[in-house]
Amino acid sequence: ASQFTAANDEFLSIADNALLRMGAGVRMSVLIWVYPDALGAVSRDILGKWRTALSNEYILYYEAVASRYQFGVSSDGTAFTSVNATSFGAPGTASWQMIYAEYDGVNIGISVNNGPLDKTAFSADIFAGTSTFRLGSSDVLTTDWDGRQAGGVLWKRVLTPRELTYTWNGR
Repeated sequence: ASQFTAANDEFLSIADNALLRMGAGVRMSVLIWVYPDALGAVSRDILGKWRTALSNEYILYYEAVASRYQFGVSSDGTAFTSVNATSFGAPGTASWQMIYAEYDGVNIGISVNNGPLDKTAFSADIFAGTSTFRLGSSDVLTTDWDGRQAGGVLWKRVLTPRELTYTWNGR
């Protein structure tokens, strides 16, 4: 696991490359374990390619106003469509939580701890931008993550329910 301290502006990053870029016809899933040390009134970035103006692709973060985890995508680098993990409710601190987000070509969805998948319609392609991929920060939308992250994985396909259950049970 990686420990991120928001006050120290700690994050991990990798330069843009084809493996992390979405684009025409690409479907995606992302799964990560998080252990928040602090949430509250400040939104906290978990991971994504959401840094450079006009080059935003996807982001997973804690959204403070709704007090929910949120997954957002862009079709053109600037527009923003998002879905909240409302079925899970407000996340707490000091416990591990598995967050899964997907784009299946029709909807974007998010689930916490292998619970129900909350969905929002999104049928455009995710923009193929040039932003840096970051864990623990986006440097634009919200504030750095404060806590631990482990097992962050990005797939260019949607996971099956069996794969999600296996991941949850194999923790």
